[in-house]
Amino acid sequence: MFGLDRLTLEERARLIVRDAQSEMTPRWIRAMRHVSSARKLENANALFLSARDALYFQERRKGLDEWPARLAAARRLLDVQDA
Repeated sequence: MFGLDRLTLEERARLIVRDAQSEMTPRWIRAMRHVSSARKLENANALFLSARDALYFQERRKGLDEWPARLAAARRLLDVQDA
C-alpha cells in the first residue's frame, strides 16, 4: 500500500485491523466466539514473541551485537511510536 510508511504505528495498526475485519465472515466470527480466553491469550503471546524475534533479527541485520539488538528490538516493540 502506498504511503503506509508515512503513517504512525497506531494508524497502521488501525488500518490492519479494519482490513482484517472486512475479511471476517459471520461463520468465522461465530467460531471465534467459542474460542476460550486462555487460547486467545496464548495465541496473542505467540504473536508477541514472533514480533519480538522479527525485530531482533532486523536489528542484527543492521549490524548490532546480540544485547544491543535485543534492547533495540524491545524498545521498538514496546514504544508507542515506531522507532
